[in-house]
This record gives sequence, structure tokens and C-alpha cells, in this order.
Amino acid sequence: MSDCRCCSRCPARNISRRGQPRPQGRRIAQTIIPDAGAQKIVLIGGGGIGRIPDYMAAPAVASEQLVRIFPDLKGELIEIHALYPSHRSLSAKVRVFIDALRQHIVSERASL
Repeated sequence: MSDCRCCSRCPARNISRRGQPRPQGRRIAQTIIPDAGAQKIVLIGGGGIGRIPDYMAAPAVASEQLVRIFPDLKGELIEIHALYPSHRSLSAKVRVFIDALRQHIVSERASL
């Protein structure tokens, strides 16, 4: 049978070139991209709907490359732990980093 595409009512439209029936209904494509940076590139390129961290999305939203479609939807909060040996004292650099991280997290939670 031919692969006719003349109109939506044509019975040949639902038959493949091999004579097999074509699947009916909507097809939903799903791609899982575990890297947020790669996902951002795909989303900016028009690859669909996705969820990336606010700090990665903010510049693209500001430049109107991305649009928030569910502004009230918040992602789940994650716990962050700083692990270091208890028998050693922290270096000044590590202490400054942990303090800055703690301050950043507190300010982010306050803005939610």
C-alpha cells in the first residue's frame, strides 16, 4: 500500500509502507538529560520543557531565552553537608567557604 498523506480521512494514511498499521494516539517524546548545563542548552535551543536550578535559569530568563511556565512551582529543597575530619582544625579558606555557603543558603531560604 502507498504511504498516502492526502488527508486525515484517507484510510491509507494509517498504514505504513510495510503494510503495518500505524500506532494511533499522541506520541510523547521523553529525554532525560542528567546534566543541568546540557539541559539548559537543549531548552534554549527549543528542546521542550525542563527543570533546571534557578541560578542557571536566571540569566536565560532575564534575557528572555527561557520563560517560566510554572512560576509558583518550587523544587524540593536539598540538604547540603560540609564534611571534614573532626580531628583536624579547619583552614581559614575552608572556614570562609563554609561560612559563605551557610550565609548564602540562609538568604536563599528567606527569599522563598
